[in-house]
Amino acid sequence: MKIKKKIPLIFTLLVFGILLSNNTIHFLRSKEQLIKSNEREITLIAQEVGSQVQQAKEGSLFVEDILGKELRITSIAIKKSLPSKHEQVTNEQLAALSKELMISHITLLKKTNDDIIGVKSSDPNEINLSTKDWGYWYDAFNQLYEKKYVRVGKGLSLPNYWSGRLRLLQVTLTIQINGAISMTEVQIISLTLICGIKRCWNTETGLRQ
Repeated sequence: MKIKKKIPLIFTLLVFGILLSNNTIHFLRSKEQLIKSNEREITLIAQEVGSQVQQAKEGSLFVEDILGKELRITSIAIKKSLPSKHEQVTNEQLAALSKELMISHITLLKKTNDDIIGVKSSDPNEINLSTKDWGYWYDAFNQLYEKKYVRVGKGLSLPNYWSGRLRLLQVTLTIQINGAISMTEVQIISLTLICGIKRCWNTETGLRQ
């Protein structure tokens, strides 16, 4: 009698054990499949993000190249419009010229014994401005003074000309790029041009970083 009474309990425990085992196996299989599925999705997302980043980088370099070349043309026009010596140039002349050419600022830089400084500018903040702490920019300026083809690994290099990397200013939705052209053996022209994104794309206007 005691054994007969225990049979339902034993059967119930056996069924419970089988169900528990099946559920455990199903859970482990589902977990493994879910992990593999997530890994595939993460891989695909990473590949897509990488592709988008590469496309954005290539697009940025393309625009940077166009704007840099346009800024070089502007630089040559400025060079031909100014006397060869900065002492013969006034800040007011540079301000009027920058307005006429629709660029933000024009600065004349002069090489000293241990620095390259702004001596005349349409922007008062750039007069007496030191550039020796500007990193690769300072290297680029020095190479321009030495009439070398600028090789700093960044920006656009052309004969007697170099422009920095294109930069997007998110707050004001503008694009900015910097450029510089060799003027004489002791000075160069530094340009700043800023415009709205839509205008830059529509007119291919040169800018500076």
